Amino acid sequence: MGIGLPGKNGVISGMRFNCEVVVDINLTKAAYFGIQFFRSENDVVLTPGTGEQGYLSPEFFRNVYFLNSGEYFYQ
Repeated sequence: MGIGLPGKNGVISGMRFNCEVVVDINLTKAAYFGIQFFRSENDVVLTPGTGEQGYLSPEFFRNVYFLNSGEYFYQ
């Protein structure tokens, strides 16, 4: 995951050019529950997630929306 949207405030990595959906993560809540996050040298935020599969549960999503239209489908 990136630290912002491409082209915003100098963001140049962390999201593919053909990305259609943005998942905004509540980092404070996730960290409170012990989920670790790491920031790579090129400003991409990484997490091992939880459980065997390494997923990040939707309970830690702040919102989810379509990048091009800005339409939310989880908020």
